[in-house]
Amino acid sequence: MSAGSANILVVDDAKPIREILTLVLEDEGHKVVTASDGFEAIDEIETEQFDLAIVDVNLPDSDGIDVLRKIKQKSTDTEVVVVSGFASLDSAVEAVRAGAYDYIIKPFNVKSITEVVRKGLEKRKQIIETRQQLTELEEKNRELGLLYELRYAIGYSLDYNEVMELIMQSLHTVLDYHASAFLFITEDDQIEFNIWTHDNCSEETIEQIKLNIINAFNSISKRQISQDTITTNLNKVDYLISSENYQTQNLKSFLNIPLVIKEGTEERLAGMVNISSYHANAFDYSTSKLFHSVANNIISDTFEKQRRMLNEEKTILETMVNSMNDGVIMFDRKKHIFLVNLSAKKMLGLDLNGTIRESDIFRNIEDSRLANTIKCVCERNGKNNGNGKNSPNKTQLFEKGFEEEIFVENTKIFLNASVSPLKADEDKVCGIVAILRDITRQKEIDEAKSSFVSTVSHELRTPLTSIKNAIAILEMDETINSKNQRFIAIANRNMERLEKLVNEILDFSKLENGKMDMNFKPVDIKSLSYEVISNIQQLATNKKIEIHNNISDNLPKVYADKDKIEQVLTNLLDNAIKFTPENGSVTLEAIKVSDNNINSGNNFLEISVSDTGIGISREDQERIFDRFERATLYNNGVGLGLAIVKKIIDSHNGKIWVESELGKGSKFAFILPIIN
Repeated sequence: MSAGSANILVVDDAKPIREILTLVLEDEGHKVVTASDGFEAIDEIETEQFDLAIVDVNLPDSDGIDVLRKIKQKSTDTEVVVVSGFASLDSAVEAVRAGAYDYIIKPFNVKSITEVVRKGLEKRKQIIETRQQLTELEEKNRELGLLYELRYAIGYSLDYNEVMELIMQSLHTVLDYHASAFLFITEDDQIEFNIWTHDNCSEETIEQIKLNIINAFNSISKRQISQDTITTNLNKVDYLISSENYQTQNLKSFLNIPLVIKEGTEERLAGMVNISSYHANAFDYSTSKLFHSVANNIISDTFEKQRRMLNEEKTILETMVNSMNDGVIMFDRKKHIFLVNLSAKKMLGLDLNGTIRESDIFRNIEDSRLANTIKCVCERNGKNNGNGKNSPNKTQLFEKGFEEEIFVENTKIFLNASVSPLKADEDKVCGIVAILRDITRQKEIDEAKSSFVSTVSHELRTPLTSIKNAIAILEMDETINSKNQRFIAIANRNMERLEKLVNEILDFSKLENGKMDMNFKPVDIKSLSYEVISNIQQLATNKKIEIHNNISDNLPKVYADKDKIEQVLTNLLDNAIKFTPENGSVTLEAIKVSDNNINSGNNFLEISVSDTGIGISREDQERIFDRFERATLYNNGVGLGLAIVKKIIDSHNGKIWVESELGKGSKFAFILPIIN
């Protein structure tokens, strides 16, 4: 096949349709495989990979939607176009929910089908290319993390131990000394000072080393360093001699070598390297010459090489991220900007060609969730970085997939943002990366849809009320026979269902547009749980399901809208009961969680509803809180209940998530802020 060709499967029981589509698509340069029924189609997808499939809904031996699901199970990248001669809104919605790219009604013309195929293949190509770009970015982020670790170990960090200790340990194999030290001035004018010594080294000896190397540096440097301004990183190592005889002795020999680094055509005095001994006259000319060679060749050359490598990698990374539509901002561990791509500059209204500083980044997002999250992740992960493997708290905090509203040049911009640490390894954080996506157009479309749905829902209320009143009048007629009474009961049930749907749509519209009235006050979750369980107990009893209320009495109150949280608990419990088989169980729990796991200064209550039901697949979990979405096995409703639940929790500055495994039940949990 040529570069622009694709492998296409056509599934239709009508031979003329198959022949026409084959002729047309092959004329476009595509390879076409046909199947006349569902079984034949399934055999084909088991043995061959397809870029796109055209599937008839009405197959003689199987349901075309089932074939669609089989194709998406085999390859989520395969775009599927569903064709039907008996169009209905239900079948179209079902097809789209099952993963169809488009839905075409028979009869269709050749031009329309080729256009749909072209757009479907373009969408597939874009998805694959985006995934590849993200994979490459993740790999580059990991490489960058490793380079950051080396960068900080060599000249940009508080920790030079690994590189310098390796050099000092190697030097100790040919030179006899009892302690070593390294004073380094970083490019951002930070002072780093390390001492390597034996276990029994006294405080007086450490001060002696410190004073000696500072005096040596000040004697040849324009910049003068004060002993009080230096923090000593003390490293006690096994390869240096440890003897009780040295505890009461002073060091008698010192050898200090200036560290000079080339920066372009100029040289910079970057620090001082020291070795010390308890023996007098321990270092002769040959020792000094060798140590000088190590300091100004091995160490300085290593610094220069690593700086070049870092700059090269940074250039490669900048080139790659500048081609991305998503905005990318990278900070180093001290919250200094390392990289800002063009997309991020455009989104935040920054100078496209000038130097970007931290103040520029935060100017348009000051006091926003994005700014606070970046600062919080920097601070938290900075605290956790510690001494790497010895850090008591290894949890690396991040925030992903939140929406942010900012103003750039008096224009409202909506962003979807993720902020996470750049890690060199499991324990060490080298920086922070923020990924931004402009969703302004998407929000405008969503708002238009919401406005339309809200308007339609409002318009439905008047005829609904009239119909409801008419049915109520009919119920008052004592002459109605039992058969008609059953019909009235059916009408009432469906009327209530429709009324519930309209109310859900209106609630979601209000929440989405920020027009829902909220009444925040202290709420006792234990008391509220009794009310909710009491209201829903009959539903559980009908299915012989036990509800366990494991919420303790001594939990603190939360700051919330009681009615809205009651709505959340009712929805979650109702779902749990609905999708749990008879004789199962549902458990309601609440625990206090600390702020170690949450990017906030508050403490929270984590409230959860667990069941022993059918479970939710991993794929469904990723979208179950989206509007008009529902799990594959959840056949009731239109997919607004959990979307409303999420909106309510979001309005409380909380979070909600689901943990589930097919066949083993589900756990829906959310957090609410505790009253301080």
